[in-house]
Amino acid sequence: MKLTYIRYRAVCPSEQLLFRRLHENGINAEGIVTRGGEVFFSAAFTQKKLIVKTLGGLNCEWSECGQGMIVRLARRLGRRWGLIAGAVVCGIVLISSQYYVINIEVLTDDPKISERVSEVLTECGISAGTYIPSIERVKAERTLRQKVEEISWAGITLADSTVIVDVLENIPEPKRADDHCPSNLTAKYDAVIDKLDILNGTAEKTSGSGVVAGEILVSGIVPVEHITRDKEGRPVTEMTEKYVRSIGNVYGSFSITESFTQPLSDTKLVYLPKEVRRYSLRLFSAEIPLTGRQPKGMLSRTEKLRLISDELPVGIRSYTFTPYAFSAVIYNRKQAEQAARDMEKRYMRNFLDSYEVRGRREKITETADGVTITVTYDLYGVISEEKPFYIFPKNTAPDTPDPKERSTEYEEN
Repeated sequence: MKLTYIRYRAVCPSEQLLFRRLHENGINAEGIVTRGGEVFFSAAFTQKKLIVKTLGGLNCEWSECGQGMIVRLARRLGRRWGLIAGAVVCGIVLISSQYYVINIEVLTDDPKISERVSEVLTECGISAGTYIPSIERVKAERTLRQKVEEISWAGITLADSTVIVDVLENIPEPKRADDHCPSNLTAKYDAVIDKLDILNGTAEKTSGSGVVAGEILVSGIVPVEHITRDKEGRPVTEMTEKYVRSIGNVYGSFSITESFTQPLSDTKLVYLPKEVRRYSLRLFSAEIPLTGRQPKGMLSRTEKLRLISDELPVGIRSYTFTPYAFSAVIYNRKQAEQAARDMEKRYMRNFLDSYEVRGRREKITETADGVTITVTYDLYGVISEEKPFYIFPKNTAPDTPDPKERSTEYEEN
């Protein structure tokens, strides 16, 4: 009772009568002290109404002169309804959180696999705020194995409010050359050979030779010489063939021509500078918009509710939208030419980065609709590419009788 007591001071006509009434009414008074006609005693706060009634019936003057710690705290919080409401909400959340997902933990060190697993779990309806009894673990595990190509097995465990996903990553097989599939090295462009760097196969061309696209540069058919002896002991040379995979690179010089055209009038996607922010109330699996309809625009960023690394199922979530519009763009001749040159720069960066550019010639053509830049590149680099070929048995069709034999047999019959 030390934490929940209230200390009273009372002045009554008869102290004995006060003690008898407290006893008759079942009031457990403690720490009774009489001093100068005043009576001091303590009682539990739950008996306050009965004490006030008893003291009023005896025409006593009374007042409170002390409270226990819990009573003082309750009276202070009584004036702060926000704190009380927050405490109640927190209590409800803590009690109900055991039935909802608060954290998803993927047991892998690869961030890409972890992100992909989280995406697939969201598609299966498993995210922060999901009602745990509604989770179909077997179905989710099967979906993870089907949609996440980087894993071969997945298992889901529910621990309190945490979904633990254990995955077994695929072990990539080492890449190795398949020597059992014969192939040729053929030319990718019309070119002049400068150098042959061959590790396997038979060279069909030499340095300085001109070749056309598709022509065989290195053959996978290798002649093999066998020397035997006849009955008289004289050497006999027999030539056979074996099929191998052609390995190596053929370097040469070649030219290609590309055209880049920019119309004088075009349509361009333009992002507007003003971003629009919208908010919603996330309450477990429910999401309630707080700021009206979603604006027309492109969703650029969603801010998740997180506490350290865990996503929270309750809170305010914000969305940022970037409005956009399609705008008609009119170019003059100089601007159109610059746009065409930008196209050429992107082309060189993406497709000619592995070649040495030894020369460049351009021709600018202006029409009523736009500007075209035709560029001829003189390049040096690898001109060969591997092309497999297949070997068919010589006798692939069933034997048929000779036409003369068939006619003779027909006449005899």
